[in-house]
Amino acid sequence: MSESVGFDEQTRSLFSMEAFNDRENGTFLQQLYNYWITLPVGICGLPNKSQFQPKNELPQNVAKAVSWIETGSNDPLKFIIREHTENPIPGFGTEMSDRPLCDRPEID
Repeated sequence: MSESVGFDEQTRSLFSMEAFNDRENGTFLQQLYNYWITLPVGICGLPNKSQFQPKNELPQNVAKAVSWIETGSNDPLKFIIREHTENPIPGFGTEMSDRPLCDRPEID
C-alpha cells in the first residue's frame, strides 16, 4: 500500500517474520524486535507499557533511534508522535515530540 500527502510518501509492505529476520539482520529494528519478544506477555498478548523501556534497556546507539507514535485516533494525521528522535531537518526532530502528525511542517 502506498499513499502521498504533499511531500510525504508512505509505503507499507507486509513481510513474514522469516523475511523480516533476513531483511533486518543486524539492524536497530531487529534489535528492538528481539528486545520486544523477550518481554513477558500481558493481558492482550502484548507486553505491559511499564515493562517496555527501550530507552533504558537497549544499547545507547539503538535507544537513541527509538521513537513511537500513539495511534488512538481514526485519523492518521491526528496520531501523536511520542518522544521523537533528533533529526537534522528543521521541524522534524525532537520538537515534534508530543505533537500530532498534522503539525509537521510542509517542505517545498
